[in-house]
Amino acid sequence: MSLESSRQVLVTVRQLPGARWLPSGQMLEFVLLKTLLVGAFFATYGIAYLPDAGLTTKDSQLWALQVISPLTTAISFCFVAPDVLASIRTNNPALFLPLFHYGLAVCTVLGIALGIHVSNVTVIAMNMFGFSSQILCLLVEHYVRVPSGRLVCFSIKQSLGWIAILYMTAAPGFITFIGPAIAVSNTIVSGFPMIYLGPTLRNREFSNWVMFCVSYNFCVNLCWSVWGIMIQDMALLVPSVVAMEVCVIRIAVGLWCWGRLPFDMTFLLRVYSLGSGAHKMASVKVPAVPYGKMIELEEI
Repeated sequence: MSLESSRQVLVTVRQLPGARWLPSGQMLEFVLLKTLLVGAFFATYGIAYLPDAGLTTKDSQLWALQVISPLTTAISFCFVAPDVLASIRTNNPALFLPLFHYGLAVCTVLGIALGIHVSNVTVIAMNMFGFSSQILCLLVEHYVRVPSGRLVCFSIKQSLGWIAILYMTAAPGFITFIGPAIAVSNTIVSGFPMIYLGPTLRNREFSNWVMFCVSYNFCVNLCWSVWGIMIQDMALLVPSVVAMEVCVIRIAVGLWCWGRLPFDMTFLLRVYSLGSGAHKMASVKVPAVPYGKMIELEEI
């Protein structure tokens, strides 16, 4: 082999502590995304204070939110239907995110308990519908993942577990903890989609259906956020704002995947790569030079 030829080798690249800082270009991207998030936050407050500006009345806006927010939330629970059907048709459990569905199930059970405490039929009905959709996803995921498994036993265990949680949270002594429990659980679950954002960034794949679902959920959480501001309920406001901002990030990522975002999102790739460890494998072209030649690799 001549000295002019080259060969492909795998080398281990050690990530230095100083390399974790964002370059100037990616720092600008981060600032632009942060500006977008802050803008969405202040837009929520702007809508909440429309009655103070005389553009609408507080009673009419609250009535509209009381109707729109639960109804749109109940409709959003139906968005799992395509995944359920596709999983059954393709026998692929990867379409489900069990951690996310379990988290939503906990949130809806706490919502049912809250509806029982305050005797609100709308809250109970909305959360019961949402709980049913999450249990359906978990049952289908278990059936697809373990076709020969005992589905009846799994269903009984699930039923007994959720009934026990509902009985405990609906007890009169839990009424002082139900608000903080709902706020904490909903806030945590709202951030779950960020865990699964890495593959989307690496593959730059964002379907039209996912964009529709994320945009719809943004509108739903916007309504809940405005409602939380108007009635000054932090247990409702905090998780709704977190979920809304997560939707803003996902919409921005989707537009970036489609090439329609005016700025880049490559800094998120760097952020998600930190979770894969300090040592990474890189494929590089090594010139066929005599041994002993030092090759310097820049951090990717």
